[in-house]
Amino acid sequence: MARPKEFDRDVALGRALDVFWEKGYEATSIADLVAATGVQRQSMYDTFGDKQELFRAALDLYNTRSAAAFQALQGESASPLARLRCVFRSIASEATPGNRGCMLINSAVERGLCDDRVIECARTSNARLERAIATMILAAQEAGEVPPGTSPKTAARVLVTLLWGLRAMGRAVPDPAWQRSVVDSALGLLANDG
Repeated sequence: MARPKEFDRDVALGRALDVFWEKGYEATSIADLVAATGVQRQSMYDTFGDKQELFRAALDLYNTRSAAAFQALQGESASPLARLRCVFRSIASEATPGNRGCMLINSAVERGLCDDRVIECARTSNARLERAIATMILAAQEAGEVPPGTSPKTAARVLVTLLWGLRAMGRAVPDPAWQRSVVDSALGLLANDG
């Protein structure tokens, strides 16, 4: 008779996520994962499969958490453009020394050429963000904050690219003031339509 698992799968997955996010896939060893999660090697394999499957599950968890955080960042401002600014300024404020950056971007850079699931995850996340931001821009147009000639879809694509850039640069240039100035400039162009 098999022994029942003596750990919480979700807690262990969250701890594995932290290790992968901090060290990346290649630099993370099974010993690192065992130490961080407290789950013995065989139980880890039985529950999550191999290291790659555990990594993919951790990346899925990261994306779920990121989507929820994005929703929460939008706040309750009456102004759609102010909500958009709040989202981007919050991301800019993450640019501090020791920042781990965005796990999805880190993973796409590290694993994108050898793990189709990582690229699919990035594409899905990108499409979700584009839709959400396009909806915010459309609301800003309806409120008269963004000129009617602006394409919400195109503007959203540009802003998502800016978002990924901010997250990547947050590690290289850990200066929230610099990042806020980039955000304010980009959103100023959107509001003024160039």
